[in-house]
Amino acid sequence: MIDGMLGCPVCRSEFAIRHGALRLVTNAMPAPATRAKQPEDDALRLAASLDLRTESGFAILRGSWCTLAESIVTISPTHLVLLDPPFGTPPGLGRSIIHAGGTVPLAPRTAVAVAIDDNERAYALAATVQPPGRIVGPVQVTLPNDVKELVRDGRWWVGEKENAPVRVMLGRRAR
Repeated sequence: MIDGMLGCPVCRSEFAIRHGALRLVTNAMPAPATRAKQPEDDALRLAASLDLRTESGFAILRGSWCTLAESIVTISPTHLVLLDPPFGTPPGLGRSIIHAGGTVPLAPRTAVAVAIDDNERAYALAATVQPPGRIVGPVQVTLPNDVKELVRDGRWWVGEKENAPVRVMLGRRAR
């Protein structure tokens, strides 16, 4: 869908889809900091680290990782969800865009992989990955508790989601 509305039958909220991007926020957000010129092999490296080999499921790229999406869709069949990409990021085949104002509007264990860009959303983003999916983050981001580190270099770590029980928040207590 290029332009239209998405509605929730439960809460009756409506959200605009404009130019192929779902906007869950109504106010303008600053674009996340974009990375400097990416090394040529970063898209291939990220696709391999996230294990994006199949058409089943989707992977989430958040913030500045979204700058690699255009190259990744040419080498990987996995659908990409670009969460809070820099404004002006064009929609295209093999990718969906969600502007969510820093929230993570995806259910637990629905994604096959995620690229995390900051500590503030690391746990919420990791929760969206179904075990044993892959999670990638820059070295300055702390590995979430339910993620086992597989490899690390001077720039990124790669982890695997462990099969921990899902905790659902009801009111103030987790059950």
